[in-house]
Amino acid sequence: MRRVLLFTVAGISLSACAKAPEAIQAAYVDDAQFSASSCRQLAEAYTAATERLLQTSNEQSAIRQKDTVGVALIGVPVGSLANDDLEPKVAALKGEQDAIKRSQVSHRCS
Repeated sequence: MRRVLLFTVAGISLSACAKAPEAIQAAYVDDAQFSASSCRQLAEAYTAATERLLQTSNEQSAIRQKDTVGVALIGVPVGSLANDDLEPKVAALKGEQDAIKRSQVSHRCS
């Protein structure tokens, strides 16, 4: 009985951990905001979005690591409880990349 309770608590604690950046789905971003952009501007916007996504993903990974350590040591996902989870920001940046890609296709950029 004790073992079942321990596994249940561990499972609940781990499910509260921050998601890995690669497991976060893109949020929908309307590509209309890029409709007046040139191919060059779209390429620059994509590069900038990629750089911001890389930085934010690294921060999200660090939060996930804090959660993992917190759960292992005290049973609490420390990073997520501190409202540090960047999942919405990662999802928005992935969505921005998708919107830029759609705009590049509609502009027939190479």
